[in-house]
Amino acid sequence: MLWRRLIHTEKQFSIIKKKFLTISSSLEFNINLENIPFLLILTTQRTGSTVLCQDLEQACKLNYKATESFIPPLQYLFKNYPNHKIELLQEIINRSFLHPAEGPIYIHKIMIDYIGWIGFLCAPKDFVKKASYVDLSIWAIEFIMSKTQNKLPLVFLDRTNKLAQASSRLINSMGLQTHLSSEKEKSEYNKIVKNKLNELKHPEGMILDQASIIIKQNDLLEEVYKKISSEYNSVMINYENDICDDSYNYLSKILDKNLYDKSLITRKLKKTASINSDNLINSTINSLGI
Repeated sequence: MLWRRLIHTEKQFSIIKKKFLTISSSLEFNINLENIPFLLILTTQRTGSTVLCQDLEQACKLNYKATESFIPPLQYLFKNYPNHKIELLQEIINRSFLHPAEGPIYIHKIMIDYIGWIGFLCAPKDFVKKASYVDLSIWAIEFIMSKTQNKLPLVFLDRTNKLAQASSRLINSMGLQTHLSSEKEKSEYNKIVKNKLNELKHPEGMILDQASIIIKQNDLLEEVYKKISSEYNSVMINYENDICDDSYNYLSKILDKNLYDKSLITRKLKKTASINSDNLINSTINSLGI
């Protein structure tokens, strides 16, 4: 399953990739996308990327719903390997490039924990054999960006409060809704979360496990940012400072003003964070003796 192949360290990737070397470099891409401007968003799970994408959807009047463009081919591959069909995998990844419907821009939201797999599947085999996960991630970004002449900045999104992010990831791993759109949904959601957390023996330890993965994935994200920002116009956006700012001024860091109208933004999503999450974070801090 895909979640077992999501990457947080180079050592982990070097072990996993050996099993799949026979399918490396197995995909090609021949669709002409030269006139389509891509906005590529790179981040980790639970950083507010859906809110960011919905802001862009409304402000830019896009025919688009927030999604992770390249999840479908990887889900298919890791669910069906080794009985996957390479022709079907090729078809699915081609659709992934086209999935965010055209407006003035295309949006591709990609997590650092799997973008390297795109490079693994598409990069030349001699390169793949020697490449690190960061190398393959950079190759994938450059590969995607090479498909358009109208380059928009690369957007890197992070979150300062790693314990809050870890709490969100832990709760999300329970199979609950990832986003809420009404107060009624939020009330029912909070009751379920409270009951599920009460069933856990050591939720504080599980929070720390998630935080450890997040920190390691952010190391990968930061390394990619440092290496690629010298070649591409790259913008770092922060959840607390930018996404949570109701002025939406962060959009000016990403797009020319003629491409968006922030007065069109009406956020409908409700934050999944609640007293349950706050209590869990405080309990974790107390357990650490901080």
